[in-house]
Amino acid sequence: MKLLVMLFAFAGLGLAQDYWMATGAGFNQYADKQVSGWVSFGVKMADKTYSYTTVETTAAGSSTRTGVAQLMIQWAGLKVMALGDAGSVTKDGALGAAYSGGGVIAYDLSKVFKISGLHAVFTVRALNGSVIGLQPVFAFGFGKAF
Repeated sequence: MKLLVMLFAFAGLGLAQDYWMATGAGFNQYADKQVSGWVSFGVKMADKTYSYTTVETTAAGSSTRTGVAQLMIQWAGLKVMALGDAGSVTKDGALGAAYSGGGVIAYDLSKVFKISGLHAVFTVRALNGSVIGLQPVFAFGFGKAF
């Protein structure tokens, strides 16, 4: 019960009120199955810092990673963030560890489509893991802040 009271108190203070969810497709020219689908969920932890979790899947395997994104540039409707994450990866039935780092560019589409918080997202990451080698991954999708 005390934990619930503390969580509601923190929520009332404005901590973790900013959430973000996105989904899209990725491309990795070095993977056996080059196209992936992904979904990410993020929570604002500090003024320019977000915690996020991503699930990415292909026909050959999947990865689940969690990490941190840091807002580097915000100008007009454009946001540029640095990101890094780590987690698990499967490939052809083998389980291993994975980590990645890179950047994301998000552009606010709210004024164009009249949907509050809508963003187009482009991500470039270097992905590495125990059952995969170092690979560049490009992803595009759409996200919504709420």
